[in-house]
Amino acid sequence: MYKILLLIVALFVVAGCTMKGTYNRLDWMLTEYLESYVELDKSQKAALRQRMQATLEWHRRTQLPAYSLWLKSVKHDIRQGITQPQVEQHGLQLLVFWRAMMVRFSEDMAVLLPQLDAKQREELFTSLADKNAEYHVDYIQLSHEQQRKNYIKRMDDIFDGWLGSVTRQQEQRIIASADQIHYIAKDVLKTRMRWQLQLREILQNHKDTVTTQVALQKLFVEPETLRSDRYNQQLIHNAGIISHLITDVANQLTDKQQKHLFKRIDKYIKLFDELAEEAQPQQAARQCEAC
Repeated sequence: MYKILLLIVALFVVAGCTMKGTYNRLDWMLTEYLESYVELDKSQKAALRQRMQATLEWHRRTQLPAYSLWLKSVKHDIRQGITQPQVEQHGLQLLVFWRAMMVRFSEDMAVLLPQLDAKQREELFTSLADKNAEYHVDYIQLSHEQQRKNYIKRMDDIFDGWLGSVTRQQEQRIIASADQIHYIAKDVLKTRMRWQLQLREILQNHKDTVTTQVALQKLFVEPETLRSDRYNQQLIHNAGIISHLITDVANQLTDKQQKHLFKRIDKYIKLFDELAEEAQPQQAARQCEAC
């Protein structure tokens, strides 16, 4: 279920008009994505689409302006020479954004999921089990060396996307971090399966609507409560490695890389500002219709 939120985040790496057009269709895309897990009846689909439209309007009105301000702050700090504590603080701000989306999304799911009948619930959990099996093949049934290579490729792709291409020195830092990072796929899957088991128990024991909705919202907003101590320590370790890597690379930018990075940041700032401004006319139009 978390992939639906990853989809939102992934949209922010899509460029220009494509991003804008996709964002404006996000309510439809998210509804279709959920239906890849469980088929909804007409009334459920209509209710979900309505809730997704409201969520998208909330996101456009309240979250996109905050993203824009955050990017301006990131740009300023990089220009001045960013420190690791600043990188960590920006990372914490991303978690704040993520949690805000989870809180809003949990409200929608807390209303929808209890409405699924027994057949739909089984379809949902079968789909989740299939995704678990795919994850096991893609991330766990790999040698340590293959996981290492995949990590290096992911990091290369991320930095290349923002900087144009990395220098030899920056590439060496990425490779060095690959030998320090903890590969956590097994713990990710274990935690995911605990989360899914708790979701099943909540839905199976559903009697009181309010109690069920509160339990579902807590499950979506606080998944970290299901992590093992070992997993939490690994995440803390990895966060330190990644923040150190980002700090080093950011302070080794060539003039060409900095120009490429700032141009891309400015494009997203402009995009978020434009999308946020579009919320005002839409809100005014709805108020006029109500009158």
